[in-house]
Amino acid sequence: MARHINRFDPRPGMPTDTQAYLREIDFYTDRMPNASPGDKIFLMRLTSNREVNNFIERQPRATRMDYNELCKALLAEYSDFGASGTLTAAMAVKHSQRACRLLLPQVKTGLLRQPELRRDGRR
Repeated sequence: MARHINRFDPRPGMPTDTQAYLREIDFYTDRMPNASPGDKIFLMRLTSNREVNNFIERQPRATRMDYNELCKALLAEYSDFGASGTLTAAMAVKHSQRACRLLLPQVKTGLLRQPELRRDGRR
């Protein structure tokens, strides 16, 4: 059954259809009359990449063991994973923080070298 389910492998900046993946898990496990929620979680872990499995492991035990709660957590974490606006905003913040760290010492030394801008009033 796991061979028929597309591997869930979300990547930053790439579109990820988390709902389609979860519908696929439900589709195959609903055809098994004795499939438990634990079986669904097992199948989810079997068809997900390492990062998703690590995310599942970091969840509280109650979430990890409850299929519906785990689905909600996956949707919250990976639904907007491919949204370019989110990724672009995160990269812009990171870039501007780095630029500030690099430019601040240059600005400080430049201000101290200009006599009219000294704080102590010396020329």
